[in-house]
Amino acid sequence: MTIYKLKNWRDERGSELDRAKALLLNKNNSLAEINKQTKIPYQSLRNYRVNIDKLKDASWKRVNVLSQLYDIYEISKNMSQDDVKDLQSTIHDLFKDLHEDYVDDVMSDEQDRAMNTIISQMEQIITSDPNAIYKIYRALNNHLYI
Repeated sequence: MTIYKLKNWRDERGSELDRAKALLLNKNNSLAEINKQTKIPYQSLRNYRVNIDKLKDASWKRVNVLSQLYDIYEISKNMSQDDVKDLQSTIHDLFKDLHEDYVDDVMSDEQDRAMNTIISQMEQIITSDPNAIYKIYRALNNHLYI
């Protein structure tokens, strides 16, 4: 049986392991602060920083939490809370327009409901994902209108 791997836009940022390594290798990131936020023992973080290859043997949970913290640091360096709030509002408005477009006389009521359910799910996924919000924010700031 062939397993099809979806092309994931998140892959362009590197794997979770890549992002966890980047977090720890950046000397501007305090190990004490990382320890406080992740609850990973300070000594373990220090050992990883000294020998980053040891991170390959860490649990997936540790790598995942370090990767998430990397994402948070990257986003918070580039977006304010107001930026996030404003962009989420803009995206909600776009989806509101999509909802209104799919209530018409062409499709049946059942098809309208089905399409609006799909649109609602897309809206929820996009507006609740900080990485998606950040990617859209960067695109808008680079004048790549999507």
